[in-house]
Amino acid sequence: MGTNIYLRRKEPRMVPEYDVVHVCKLSYGWRAHFDGSSALEDWGERHPRVGSMDDLRGYLDSGEWELVDEYGDATTLEEVLAHDEVKRDGQLWNTRVSLDDYYDREGHPWSRRGFS
Repeated sequence: MGTNIYLRRKEPRMVPEYDVVHVCKLSYGWRAHFDGSSALEDWGERHPRVGSMDDLRGYLDSGEWELVDEYGDATTLEEVLAHDEVKRDGQLWNTRVSLDDYYDREGHPWSRRGFS
């Protein structure tokens, strides 16, 4: 069982289209795996496009967005990345979701296909 992490607009708009985007899945013993599928979707400029840690930090640094878990509880990027310290037998399990996975410039695993 895992926990999904979302990028959520702090102040919802009158029409809350694209105010929440799935960005990560955490599971015990697995590396944090990031969902880069929003970077490939053509949903218009109002929709966040997150395909790397640089993109994610850009949204968070804007002050307009925050990270929340699937229960709506706020979290931080540091807490999400600290999840990788959780190990099983000293090793993190493989996180490959699809053959389209890639690593951003910091070495974090991202998937081009949506998952949850």
